[in-house]
This record gives sequence, C-alpha cells and structure tokens, in this order.
Amino acid sequence: MTQSHTPAPAGATPYADLNGVLDQLVARARAVLGDNFVGAYLQGSFAVGDADEQSDVDFLIVTARDVTLAE
Repeated sequence: MTQSHTPAPAGATPYADLNGVLDQLVARARAVLGDNFVGAYLQGSFAVGDADEQSDVDFLIVTARDVTLAE
C-alpha cells in the first residue's frame, strides 16, 4: 500500500514564502510522478526546527519505485 502525503500545511515552516515554494514542489512532484509519488519530507535544520533565514532547504522526495525517464 502506498501512502501519499498532502502539500505542506500553511505553517510547515515559519516562512510564508518558503511554505509556498514547498507547496508548489510537492504539487509538481505529485503531478509528474503520479502514483509513484509517496511523499516529500523536509530534512536538516528545518526538520529539527533549527533553521533561520540563511539556512538552506534540504528535502527528500520518496517514490514507490525507480523513477523512469518518462517521469
């Protein structure tokens, strides 16, 4: 069974602009990957709540199977 995750909630990070980018990232990944999309996850400083305005954003897109050239 594959579990898909919804876009980041409005308050996923304390930065509204970043939340908008994350929402777009998840929506586009889901559109391209279809049923191969499992989820998108923040990593690093944002995941542990230690980020600031200068932090980079680390994320992971998980798929159910290897990504094909068509995807």
